[in-house]
Amino acid sequence: MKISNFTLILLLLHIFSISYCCLLCARRIPPRPKPLDQFRLPSIKKILETKDAIQQLCGNGAIQASDECKKDVSHLFCSLNDFINYYSIECPGKEDVEGCSTCQREADEVYQNNSWISTC
Repeated sequence: MKISNFTLILLLLHIFSISYCCLLCARRIPPRPKPLDQFRLPSIKKILETKDAIQQLCGNGAIQASDECKKDVSHLFCSLNDFINYYSIECPGKEDVEGCSTCQREADEVYQNNSWISTC
């Protein structure tokens, strides 16, 4: 039984096209996505280093987005700015008891309003 050249070429082209179109080849499978719990949030120390940029973004109307998005982004950065200020507040010591208690109450209020940042 003799196979003609034309049949042989068609057979080779068919095999080549089948192997080239393989969707389950190891080279064509995309990498698995990382679970969200592998991503790390920046530490407070790293956030404190970016204080100037966060202060500029708080209430900045120059962000090109919809009004609702601008409001949400502004809320996020202003809350983050307040949270940074919470960590940088140094209340007076025993020499000013009234000032210290007022400072602690204000710091606690800032923390209560913005602690959602550290739980995200």
